[in-house]
Amino acid sequence: MSSVCRGSSRSTWEGKTPAMLRGSQIHLCWNRFLETGHPGNAGEWGEWVGILCEDPLWKQLTPIALEHPLVDRTFWISGTLDGLFYNNETEEVILIDLKTFEQVKDDKGQWSTYKKGRHRKQLGGYVDLIHINYPEINVDKCLVIHSSQRAVFYEAYPDVERCRGDYQLARRDYFDKQRKFHAF
Repeated sequence: MSSVCRGSSRSTWEGKTPAMLRGSQIHLCWNRFLETGHPGNAGEWGEWVGILCEDPLWKQLTPIALEHPLVDRTFWISGTLDGLFYNNETEEVILIDLKTFEQVKDDKGQWSTYKKGRHRKQLGGYVDLIHINYPEINVDKCLVIHSSQRAVFYEAYPDVERCRGDYQLARRDYFDKQRKFHAF
């Protein structure tokens, strides 16, 4: 699904970067925490995992699905959503995507922050895949959790259908480019 959302027509995979390795380990610990109540051995990322798992949001949410693979057999697109949750207070179904980023200080001593507004198509792709595979599930809101070594930040995407529409447009553009490349 990543290629579709980015609009790229081919992969330039050269292995996992240190940030990708960090993200994989933190995702694994977060998932274990949500399933068992304990994150396990986070290794060098223990501080990050502690901050993430101690966030009060998890007391409001009940996991429906974690690290759940989904597939669109019409377009042969797949993705694995990080988490689908039920909010016990608002009674909403919330799709959550976890992102990790390292906060650094700039020349003025200010801490960096996450990059907002870049995830609409990816979230829409997950919403589309949920709709295809589980039409009885209605996602009420999408949420990106930005986790750093200092804090957890929330970025809400309440217009789920806009996310889905943006993804479907990106998918169409991607396949239009593929048809031009491959003339099929």
